[in-house]
Amino acid sequence: MDVASRKFELKGKWSWYFWIATGLGLLIFVLALAFDRHEKTTSWLVLAILPLAWMFWPPSSRRERFAGSGLLLLTCLASVLSPPGTQPFWISEYLRADNLKSHRVLRRVAQLPGIADYRVVVLDSAFRPPEWGSNASYYGIRTFYLNCTPVPDDQFREMFGEREVNFRELRGTKYYICGQDSIPFDPKARLLFTESGYRVYEAPDPMKLYTLVHKAIPFSNKDSFRKELTAGFDHHRAAAIEKSKQQTIPSPVRTMESGGVAAPMFEDLVEPVFRTPNVISVQAYSTKPGLLILNERWSDDWHARVNSRPAKVLRANFTQPAVILPAGRNYVEFEYKPMLFWGLLILQRVTFLLLVLAGAWKLWRAYGGCRPVSVR
Repeated sequence: MDVASRKFELKGKWSWYFWIATGLGLLIFVLALAFDRHEKTTSWLVLAILPLAWMFWPPSSRRERFAGSGLLLLTCLASVLSPPGTQPFWISEYLRADNLKSHRVLRRVAQLPGIADYRVVVLDSAFRPPEWGSNASYYGIRTFYLNCTPVPDDQFREMFGEREVNFRELRGTKYYICGQDSIPFDPKARLLFTESGYRVYEAPDPMKLYTLVHKAIPFSNKDSFRKELTAGFDHHRAAAIEKSKQQTIPSPVRTMESGGVAAPMFEDLVEPVFRTPNVISVQAYSTKPGLLILNERWSDDWHARVNSRPAKVLRANFTQPAVILPAGRNYVEFEYKPMLFWGLLILQRVTFLLLVLAGAWKLWRAYGGCRPVSVR
């Protein structure tokens, strides 16, 4: 508006640059208005703002009024292109036939016993597994699929490793949803029911959300463990521990390595106490020292407390957090606490506080701290 009313003058080539940029912007805007409206005719009602705005327009020169009216018109036309509000329900993807089928299937799967403690695998070519995963999250069903980016490389590869049957069991897969001609790769899976053209199977031997083992087997790397897992590694009775400089094997685990205690203890008891999205606590009891494994994805941001004391979190089976427990009764808390998030959150709060203090100091200097002192 200042350029149009000549309150601000652009000299030399800057004037040409300004009008060329303005012209290109208007051209792009007109093209978008002409070809990208998606037949949103009802949004033209926003143009009714123009007469009301002109009535309250402050007194100004003809050039300023012309430029201001043009900017106001562009603002209203922008609302025509992108009207406020949400999409109408009748054009939502929710009403797609394949999406509604997935919800009917997931409603029945959500009623299966212990569904919150296990995971579900989806084998379907008609409806993408990440979309199944998004819908499943509304029912409290845990899957391997994320419909968002970015995803850590290991987790991305894990999303589609359906053929690794033993690895799926290690990660707690108990149910399979199969569409069309798909069948589970686990030959021991049995059919539970059919719904809307999909078949739901149950696997017999998945790892639970909490597992207490009494034997630790060292592996040099993840590849060697995966080979052993494919050959039939018994994850119910033993845990794989990586030998590396980053993860030294504590002495209780070395005792479990040499002790050869492989059979599960009948006195073992693991009971959940409470569970939130970030904190999981259990009460565990055993007559022997053991390794308590939480069947969640490993991350350096997992923290643990055993009997209210900080405990070292080990990486069991190359993909799960675990802690060492002494014999007897123990109260264990696992907490997922990303330290980078907490650091940035603290930095944000400190920044806000400094801004408030700086603003208060400037106000004090302007109105209270710089008054002249009269001398008599």
